[in-house]
Amino acid sequence: MGNHFLRSNLGLILILIFFLVGISVFMWLGYQDRQKNLAQQENFPTIIQVDIENTEFSTSTDFIPLTSTKAQTQESTESIPSPTITTPQEYRETATITPNPFFQITNQVPTAVLGTSAVINRTPTSTMMLLPTSTPTGTENRRLFFLSNRTGIQQLYHMLSDGSAQFSITTSQEDVIDPTISPDGSQIVFVRQSEEEKYDLFQINFDSTSLIRLTNTIEEEASPVWSPDGSKIVFSALREQYFDLYLYDVNLKTTTRLTDDPSLNITPVWSPDSKRIAFSTNRNNSWDIYIINIDGSGLINLTNHPSLDFAPAWSPDGEHLAFHSMRDGSPEIYLQNVTNFAITRLTDTAASNQYPIWSPDGSRLLFISETGLGTVDSPKNKDIFVVQKDGSGIVNLTNHPATDQNPAWSPDGNKIAFSTNRDGNFEIYVMSADGSRLLRLTTDNAVNDHPIWKP
Repeated sequence: MGNHFLRSNLGLILILIFFLVGISVFMWLGYQDRQKNLAQQENFPTIIQVDIENTEFSTSTDFIPLTSTKAQTQESTESIPSPTITTPQEYRETATITPNPFFQITNQVPTAVLGTSAVINRTPTSTMMLLPTSTPTGTENRRLFFLSNRTGIQQLYHMLSDGSAQFSITTSQEDVIDPTISPDGSQIVFVRQSEEEKYDLFQINFDSTSLIRLTNTIEEEASPVWSPDGSKIVFSALREQYFDLYLYDVNLKTTTRLTDDPSLNITPVWSPDSKRIAFSTNRNNSWDIYIINIDGSGLINLTNHPSLDFAPAWSPDGEHLAFHSMRDGSPEIYLQNVTNFAITRLTDTAASNQYPIWSPDGSRLLFISETGLGTVDSPKNKDIFVVQKDGSGIVNLTNHPATDQNPAWSPDGNKIAFSTNRDGNFEIYVMSADGSRLLRLTTDNAVNDHPIWKP
């Protein structure tokens, strides 16, 4: 009876068997396809593309190379080569990623830090880079830039004020020095040695792979400073054996000479209205603070004293210049009215007090106070002090036996970044404006110095 059932239903059974085999093959092929897709996704980690001016971001599973743009100048333009993208396997072998919303591919940086724990070390041909975006909401985690020679050559780096998102902005074959940031925070101008072995001004945009050369002369440029209105850049240039001041017009792409004197004209600073420039000069055999209009007229000797007056800093309200002077024996901080020339001494100590820096609201000044002779018995010590603009309330903010230097106020005046060698090499730290809540931001064996806050 059983055999009879099989013989009578053989055709139906065969059809059922073929149907089950077909389903099995179809499911097996689908499984293989899904495994292939998963493998591709593992090899291509999620990349987060961020708009330069917005903190919101969208994710993608594709690498997105940036488009290189060449800004036109009357001098010359360097275009950074097109990206060479590291293969997924090479990338996965050299990096452990902490999720971070700064990711894109470009032709920059041999070293980058993502988040707080991941370091990518790769050859110069690797091209993974973090791109800057706008400052995160609030004031607790602002952007900074600093100089570091962690790759063997001093480059300009970016990070957040909690030490995260560290990456290189420049990839020059020569040291980068004297960076200055545009008032809108979108561009950086700096000095570096060119192919002709002379120092020129270069500009790099945060949202571009183009490096623009602003000057191309046989002389040496130094100390560029962007005007508050963003229209011009003043800098010193060694020409005919003397440093004079020059103005670069950002819109016209032209350079004009501002001073013409056989002396050193250096440390230029802008008035808040972008109409005048104060600078240090040793003309007339004495270091004084001069003021000049941007058209070269109205030159005045503000300090006019036989002792050294140096390093002017213009108050945010435009009424005073702070500077350090040796008119009373050792360097002290002074304040002088730019209209009636009334002068006030802010410090009076046995230390050397130098390089005043105004707080954003104009109520206080930072300065460097140096003690010691630099000998074994009397080692030098630099601390960062703060003083009210009336000379009261002097406080040692760092109070450490090491060298603390190059302080910089955050744009809101709530934090101060600085560099210190208290850990053996120079590292970047940040503290609250009262000296509390000290936080170390960089942790490597290189020299990390000259922090600058993004406006």
